Order: sequence, then C-alpha cells, then structure tokens
Amino acid sequence: MAEDRDKGGTVPMAPGVCLPWAEQLERMGEIKGDAGMIKSEWEHLDMFAYLYLWYWVHR
Repeated sequence: MAEDRDKGGTVPMAPGVCLPWAEQLERMGEIKGDAGMIKSEWEHLDMFAYLYLWYWVHR
C-alpha cells in the first residue's frame, strides 16, 4: 500500500470511504469464509461511518 501513496503521504480513496477494503484486508489477514460477503458488509459499514461523520461535520 505504501507504493499507492502520493507525495503528501496520503492514500487516494474513492468518495464515501473512510477505510478502504484493501487496507482492512491487509490488517485482517487470511479470510476463511466468503470473502465477497465480508467485503460487501465491510463496505456497507464503512459507508454508514462516512455518512455519520459527514452529518456531524456539516451540521
């Protein structure tokens, strides 16, 4: 993931993402179950976290 960083040291992310799935996957290691289902649920949870933060920042 370090090779993906820009000159400022930040990782470019898609809009609406707090913690990208690829980064979380590196932290979790091997997935023994259905990786697609876990990825889908992670992305939903991450989206809700983003919306929650967006709501509080723009109040």
